[in-house]
Order: sequence, then C-alpha cells, then structure tokens
Amino acid sequence: MTDRRIIEKARIVRHRGSVVAAGERIGYTLRSCDARSEAERAADRARRALSGALIVVLPGHGQTASSSTLLLAEAALRGRAGVAWLIDLDPPAGGDPIRAQALPVVIGRHWAGLAAGDAPPPGGVVLAGWSHGGGRSLRRGPRAVWQALYVGADIVVGIGSDLVHTRSVRRVVADVLWATARVPGPAYPYPGDVALVFGADDTVIRWRMVFPDCAAAAEIPAALAAYRRTNFPHVSSLTVRVLPGDHLSPGVDRAFARTMLALSGQLLAPDGASKG
Repeated sequence: MTDRRIIEKARIVRHRGSVVAAGERIGYTLRSCDARSEAERAADRARRALSGALIVVLPGHGQTASSSTLLLAEAALRGRAGVAWLIDLDPPAGGDPIRAQALPVVIGRHWAGLAAGDAPPPGGVVLAGWSHGGGRSLRRGPRAVWQALYVGADIVVGIGSDLVHTRSVRRVVADVLWATARVPGPAYPYPGDVALVFGADDTVIRWRMVFPDCAAAAEIPAALAAYRRTNFPHVSSLTVRVLPGDHLSPGVDRAFARTMLALSGQLLAPDGASKG
C-alpha cells in the first residue's frame, strides 16, 4: 500500500498571486496539499507525470477556501496523484465568465511546480466543487458540531469577501445567476465526464427537484438518459449518486470526497491501484 501521510501531516502550501484574463487582473489564492511519499514524488519526477489526475477544488459563491479544507486534504490523501489544489479566484469585475477564463491560466502557471511535464495531459485535471457542505454532522459528536458551525460561518465570511472584491451586490447576484444558467443546459458544450453527488436530506439543492419523476434515488438511473439530453448533451459519461447528508455535508464528511474520487476513477485502492 502506498505510504501516504495522514491528513494532519499533509503539506498544505499557500500561494497568493494574480493573472490577467480578458484584460483584467484577477487575484487568486492557491492551496496545494501534497500527501505523496518521498518515493512517489521521486517516481513522478522520473517519468515527468503524476500517477493520476490532479484534483482541483473550486470554492463556490459565498465560500472561502477554509470550508473546503477537508475536501482538499482528502482528495490528496485518497487520490491516485497524491496531490490536490484548491484555487480561490477573486470575483472579477467581468463576472464569472472572466473567472472561468482565468482558471486554466492559473493551473498552467503552477503546473511546472509538479515536475509532471510542461502542461496537463488530456484528462490530467479533475475539477471538484460543492455548494456548501454538512449539518448531518451535528449528530456526530462535539468535534463535528464545531466543524459544521465553522463551515456555516464561513459562508457568511465568503459572501462578505465577494462583496469586498466586487463592491457590488448586483455583481455577486449576477455571478450566481450566470453560474446557474451556464451549468447545466442544452447548450452546455463540455465533452468530458461528469459526476453529480447529492445529499439525501439537502433542502437547498434537492435531488428530487432535479429528478421530479423519481420517487426514490434508486429510480434515477432510469431517468438519467433524458436528463443528460437536456442538460449535459455532449458529455462522454454522466453519473449520479445520492449519499446520506445535507447541504453542508461535503465540507465535513469524507464520504463525499471519496465518492467524487471513485466516480472520476481517481480513488487510490489499498494496493495503490485506482478504483473506478
């Protein structure tokens, strides 16, 4: 079995910088979590490639990087590559379309530091995000209670941060509306793989609203073809899972990160192989 560091000892390095996209300079914070053993890093340097895809965690609207720390660390610890990034882009004046353009620029700038070639190979990056993450943890002991409260408070901080950078309530609202309309939809052009993971008790993003004709989660596979045609018509694969939990769960429950890794083919098996 690969000798990975436990989460508490994983190296998390913070870098603050800026890039230019569409003529606008956009600040960002990149947190890199490296859980690889020395042997893994040496092997990666020798072949100039990672052992799996780089997991890039993207905080959502009203989130700061802090609420996604568990997701970041778990992606590094349990992912095939053994390293994961969290990229938090400041809201640009041009809105989310400009932020989307800035993301690959940031990834390209820091890729060389992985000693994994000059640029990400096809399929070399998996993007992961969540709406907000775990009230179910309130029933899991004092430590989980404080963690859930911390994640909830982080939403308030994140919204405040968005307002500070944009100085415009209208801009923040417009970004949310753009993201909602942009993904998914009949014109959504993404051709790769997509995995959607819902919390069974989420009252904000409800799987039953997405699949209204399904009385139970077990019925979703039968409805997936029609949903795919109208929302993700060009993807190569679409997978949906419903896990125990609610709107905060991805930020405090490791099961969500591990499911994301498994569905993307990036979960490290006990023998060091991938599990799909």
